[in-house]
This record gives sequence, structure tokens and C-alpha cells, in this order.
Amino acid sequence: MPNPRPGGAPYGAPGRPQPPRQAQPTHDAPAQRPQQPSGPARRGGNWEDDENTQMIGKLGFVPPEARSMNPEDDRFNLDRLHDNNTKVRARKRAKKASPLAKVGGVVAVVAVVALLGGGVWWLTSGEDPADESGLAYEVLDAPCDALDTTPLEDLSAGSNELPPLEESREIGSKTEQKCAISLSAEAGTGVDVEVSSTVFSRDAGAKNEFRDAAEEAEEAATDTRVYAEVDGPGTDAFTVARTWQTDTGSADFSLYLYDANAYLHVRVTIYSVDEVSDSEVAAHATEVATTYLDNWRG
Repeated sequence: MPNPRPGGAPYGAPGRPQPPRQAQPTHDAPAQRPQQPSGPARRGGNWEDDENTQMIGKLGFVPPEARSMNPEDDRFNLDRLHDNNTKVRARKRAKKASPLAKVGGVVAVVAVVALLGGGVWWLTSGEDPADESGLAYEVLDAPCDALDTTPLEDLSAGSNELPPLEESREIGSKTEQKCAISLSAEAGTGVDVEVSSTVFSRDAGAKNEFRDAAEEAEEAATDTRVYAEVDGPGTDAFTVARTWQTDTGSADFSLYLYDANAYLHVRVTIYSVDEVSDSEVAAHATEVATTYLDNWRG
């Protein structure tokens, strides 16, 4: 390389000073702006906080770390979600439009109402189920067949017996029967006997009927119509007596009782020229009721 300076040693030779270096311009590096957090961290949240992640997830936002890096996976998940939503909506529409679903709903409501009605009836009726073959008393073909007038012969003086009157009718789960007989020796004397019975399909039915009659009779009692509770016949009984009336020459005595599934009302009316004591009338009516129950069960 030719020496640019004649007569001088070239630059860089031993003992020769180095050429002056040009000062390099200095550039101060611009101050870096602090990096601002983004996303939840910018708002004071933290993606690593499970609570924030669950809250944002409910809004449909998925954090970056939970996203798939493969776009094909994201498209597959979206398609599957769309298909599931479509199936759910289709099933709901099918249920609303299906006539079988509507019929099934109506049948279910009717069944519930029937069960509730049956439960209310069961609680209010107070009747226990019983097999008909185990009932103590059955409906009589002829209600007067069980009536024995022998206990009344001393009051009727061997009088002639008029044709009996018999009635029977079925009302729901019970059957009402009636037998009426008049015994008369001569005009103005004799005995009228009337036996009214009710046969229930359950034992508790007769008990409830007896209680209702007892309450009514006790409330209607007066000085001339005396109410009294008595022991038997049957399971329980009471009497209502119209004491001897001298002006009419008559006395009226009614005996009410129940036994098993039968409710019975025996009424004896005596006509006589001679006074008959209340105890005598009560004894005759009780004997008539007792023999009637025995003949009925037998």
C-alpha cells in the first residue's frame, strides 16, 4: 500500500503513532416504558386465581393457557358444543309437542287427585275394611223373618196379627230394612212393633250411625221424652221413652243399638186401658231387640 505521507513511515509501523481515531457519536438509549399488564392482571385480577377463572369461564371466556394451540381442535369443540345445544333444543320441542307427554301429564294429575280424595274419604269415614264373608250380619231377604212377637203376647192378649209391612233398599255401601207389625186384641188396645235396621259393609259404619243418632236424641230430650244410656243388647245402646199418657192410654218406647256391622232401632207402642209402667215397656222392647239380633245372626 503506498504511503500517503511521503518520507514518512507508514501508519502502523513500529514506533509510529497510530492515526487519530474519529470520535464516534454517542446516542443515549431511549428509556424503556414500563410494560403495562393486560387482561385480568391489568384490572387487579390473576389468571392463576381459580375464583376469577371460574367467574370468567361462566361468561364464556377461556384463558389463553386453557386454549388449544391447534385451530382444528377449537373448531372441533365448537362444532360439538353446537351439536349438543341443537339436540337439547330438539328434545325440549319434542316434549312440548308430543301428545303422549300431554296425555301422560293429565293421567298423572288425575291419579294424584284420586289418591288424595281416597285418603280424605278414608280419614273422614273412619271405617275399616272388612271382608263380606266375615260380617256378622247380612242383608235379610225378609226383614220380618227375624222378628219374634212372643215377648208381647201378655200385652196383646193373644190378639190377631195383621199382615206385616216389609221394606228394603240399598243406599251406597249400606242397606236399610224395615219390618212393622200390629198386634190388636180389640179396638183401642194392642201393640205396634217397628224394627228398622241398617246393614253396613264395614263395622265402623254402624258405630258412626249409632253415635249420630245418640247425639240427636240427647239434644231433643224433654221431660216427656226421656233419653237414657243402657247396657246392651248389642255393643252399645240407648233408649228414648215417652212416658205413659193417661189421656191417650198409650206409651212409646224406642231402643237404639249397634252391634258389629248392624244398626238397629226397635220401637214399641202400647195401647191399653190400664196403665203400663215404663220399666215394663222397656223390658218388652229389650227382649224383642235381643231375639231379633239372635235370629238375624243365626
